[in-house]
Amino acid sequence: MTDAADRGPSRYNKKAQALAKQLAPTPPAKNFRKENIAGLGKRMAAAIQVLENSQSTRGPAPESLVATALSFRNDMGDYEKVMLTSALLTNWREANGRGLFDKHGNYQVEVSRGRGVGEKMMFELIVPGKIYPPGSNQLANVRLILADRRRTDEESITSRERAAMEQLKKMIEQKTNIADRKKWEAQKMNDLEQTKEQETTLLQKDMDAAGEAGKKLPSIRLFDFGIMQPVTRRHILQLEAGIAPTSIQTNHVPSAEFATPDCKRISLSL
Repeated sequence: MTDAADRGPSRYNKKAQALAKQLAPTPPAKNFRKENIAGLGKRMAAAIQVLENSQSTRGPAPESLVATALSFRNDMGDYEKVMLTSALLTNWREANGRGLFDKHGNYQVEVSRGRGVGEKMMFELIVPGKIYPPGSNQLANVRLILADRRRTDEESITSRERAAMEQLKKMIEQKTNIADRKKWEAQKMNDLEQTKEQETTLLQKDMDAAGEAGKKLPSIRLFDFGIMQPVTRRHILQLEAGIAPTSIQTNHVPSAEFATPDCKRISLSL
């Protein structure tokens, strides 16, 4: 999630952040697994229960709560945010209208208000997993229906469901692109031809070698400003530990002088 900014009363943010955790994105499924549906149903029931509790306690309106919660998720694309918002609010309104929440705001499956009193409700996939497996584990692909109206043919869909599948495909495509970009960012090299992971590992190794000195910042003065690349904290730690900073590329810099945390002054010819 993004860092929590000041977006209003803290109570509001806490509710939104709690919901945001429940709405964490899931990588597309490689294969359709029927047991995923039960898990998605539990997640959706928990999410719409949060919306109901907020509504019944005069907290943020469900629409505002969902919008704020999703604003905390910088790991989710716009397509998924739009589709997930629609699924959450549609399912909450259906559950609220049929009286699926008890006096404590807890979700229950039996209809207590409106049409179909006494009947059971259930969650199912909007687009069947057999037809489009990648979307079979996505929360945005879940709807609430009367149990006796559940889909019986898992290999056919209506024109409306086909349109939903096209939107779901766009969502999955964007989700895949986001994941690929994260992998690329993780593998991107710094100026020393190191990945972020390698840089972090080497920095930790140097900090361990420096001991207590590694926790303090030395002061450095460079004479002549012909340095071709910046001196990093790792270079500083190497100098403190007595390791030659061979990775610093220089251009006619005659010397450098720095004071270690114990006030020893060292001059180097670079």
